[in-house]
Amino acid sequence: MQRNLRKERERQLRRDIIVDAAEEAFTKGGIDVSMDDVAKLADLSKSAVYKQFPSKDDLFFAVAARFVGQLVDEFETIGRASASHAEKVQRMFLSHAKLVSSNPAFFRMAINDIATGKEVDISTEAFGAHRVQCGRVMSLVVSIIEQGIAAKEFRPDIDPEDVGPVIWGTMMGNMMLTMQAKELNRRFSESRASQKAIDPNKHHQTVADLFVASLLISGEKQ
Repeated sequence: MQRNLRKERERQLRRDIIVDAAEEAFTKGGIDVSMDDVAKLADLSKSAVYKQFPSKDDLFFAVAARFVGQLVDEFETIGRASASHAEKVQRMFLSHAKLVSSNPAFFRMAINDIATGKEVDISTEAFGAHRVQCGRVMSLVVSIIEQGIAAKEFRPDIDPEDVGPVIWGTMMGNMMLTMQAKELNRRFSESRASQKAIDPNKHHQTVADLFVASLLISGEKQ
C-alpha cells in the first residue's frame, strides 16, 4: 500500500514537472511548440513525456486545467465575500480578465483551439481534470445567480442554468478582445466615428456592468 502511494506521488511529481515545462513552452512558443521542446525544458526524455501525456493536446489541457483551477479559487473566494450578488458577478468577470492578462500567449492558444472546433480525445486524464475544473467554474457561477434570485436581487424569470453558459461565453468574448485589441485597433480605428481606441480594461468593466444590469430586478441598483 505504502509503495503504491509512493509511486503515485512520484508519478504526480513528474507530471507536475512536465506541466510546468509545457506552460513555459506554450507561453514562449505558442502552438508551434513540440513535445521535444517540452522534454528539453523538463530535462526528461521525449518518451518520458509521452508516457504521462500521449499528445500535445493532452499537455495543453493539463496546463488549461491549472489555469481554470486558479479561476475556481478566485470564484470561491468571491462567493464567500460580503458583497451583493451583483458585485460578485462583476468580480467574476474582472477576475477572469485578470487571469487572461497574466498569460496572454497561452490564452491566445486557447482561443485558437476553440475556434478550430477540432475533435480532441476527451478520455484522457488531463482532459478529465480540465472538464472537472470547468464544471466547478460553471457551478459557482450558477450558484451565485441562484442566490441572487432567492435574495430577490436578480430577476425571477431567468434560469440560472441558462445564464451560466452565457456568462462563460461572454468571458470568452472578453478574452478574445484582450488578445486582439492591438490588431483590432489597427484595423478599425479609422472606421469608428469616435476614433477612440479599444481599451480592454474599460471594456471588461463595461461588459460586467451591462451584464449585471440585465440580471437585476427593474429599479434595483448594484
